[in-house]
Amino acid sequence: MRRLRTASDAGESLVELLVAIVIMGITVVTVVGGLATSVMVSGMSRQQGEAAAHLKSFVANVDGVATAGYQNCATSTTYTPTYTLGGGFSAEIVDVFYWTGSGWADACGTDTGVQRLTLRVWHTGYAVEERTDLIIRRP
Repeated sequence: MRRLRTASDAGESLVELLVAIVIMGITVVTVVGGLATSVMVSGMSRQQGEAAAHLKSFVANVDGVATAGYQNCATSTTYTPTYTLGGGFSAEIVDVFYWTGSGWADACGTDTGVQRLTLRVWHTGYAVEERTDLIIRRP
C-alpha cells in the first residue's frame, strides 16, 4: 500500500539550497570586502599621520637653518637641513618665493627680507603627501 506524503515529510529542494548558498556567499563577500577596505583606509590614515609628524620636524629643522643664517635670494637647496626621514618618507623644499612689497614672486629681483618656502613630505610607497608654507624673515 502506498503511503501518503504529509507536510512534515517535505524536505528542501535543490533550488532552495542553491538560493540559500548564494545569499550566504554574497553576505560573506560583502563582509570581507568591508574589512579589507577598513584595513586599507586605516593604514593610509596612519601613514598620513606619520607624514604630518615628519613635516612638523622638517619645518622645525628648516626654520632652524634659516634662522641661523638668512640668505638673500635663496634657492630650494639653500636651507636644506641635514635631516633624514625613516620609513620610506622623503622631504624637500619645493619652491622659494620672494616678497616684493605687494605680492610673492618666484624670481629674486630685490630681496626685501621675506621669503616663503613650500615644504613637502611624502611616502614613496603610498599616495601620502603633506605640504606647508614656511615664512622666513631676515632678522
